[in-house]
Amino acid sequence: MDLASLSEKIEKATEDYQREAAEARRLVGQQEQAVLDFCARLLAVTRVVLDEKKAILPNRGWRVIVVSLAAKVISTVRASLTLAEAGHAREVDIPSRSALEALITALFIAQKESVRRAKRWAQYAVLQKARVLKKYPDLFKKPEHLKARAKILQHAGNLKKLFPNPNFWASGLGKRGLRDLAEDVGMGWHYDMPYWSASQSTHGGAIAVDRYLDLDADGNPIYNVGLSLRNLHGELALCCNLLARTLVMLNDVCKLELKQICDDLAVEYTTVFGGDPLQGDIDSGQR
Repeated sequence: MDLASLSEKIEKATEDYQREAAEARRLVGQQEQAVLDFCARLLAVTRVVLDEKKAILPNRGWRVIVVSLAAKVISTVRASLTLAEAGHAREVDIPSRSALEALITALFIAQKESVRRAKRWAQYAVLQKARVLKKYPDLFKKPEHLKARAKILQHAGNLKKLFPNPNFWASGLGKRGLRDLAEDVGMGWHYDMPYWSASQSTHGGAIAVDRYLDLDADGNPIYNVGLSLRNLHGELALCCNLLARTLVMLNDVCKLELKQICDDLAVEYTTVFGGDPLQGDIDSGQR
């Protein structure tokens, strides 16, 4: 077997991919257009708000870190929406997990002792850099790199005592892991359900791989490498939930005077999904 002998089949497979993609987009629009439109609307509202209020967005201090984390949430949810529109339902929760973690972190920093928490969050990056430099000592050899390396390693050594658990940035603040942060900001359910579920998807364990394997009537394996719409409604509900919470957080942190907009969007959210986006969990029937 070589590429030349398979050229016609490869060309046909390429065409099949294109047809499948077009059909998946059609089916997604047919089944979930209202949800897709609402998610896109939330993204658009957030963009307009940030543009309208850019003059009063923070340019220093801990609020810059919180808004930066919010920017990550917004951009990552947009990536999840792109996957959803294309029929990649099995993969939507992977970036959504990242967005959820960023939001929990931002809310925790904004909650109280914000200067201290933001500083600790930023300092942790020094330890992460030092870890890589220690593991790969020959990675940078130029004189200017060696100087920067020595500076990072020294800085990390001075900060080490602040992180009793070197694997978690808030360990010196009495937090064992992200779940503690989620509980503190009222998102314990989000950690236990969508975050935990998406964590399985992110890794290569049996729970993650299960969605890529079915059995036919004779018990033979069917390997799912195509597109899927399975559980897409629930994944989009999480995306919209994260965007709504992010907008409320930005309003609270930056004093953007968006209460009416946030209230109106909450009503729209309830119309699309049911429930208040800021209270309790996401309807388990939607996931």
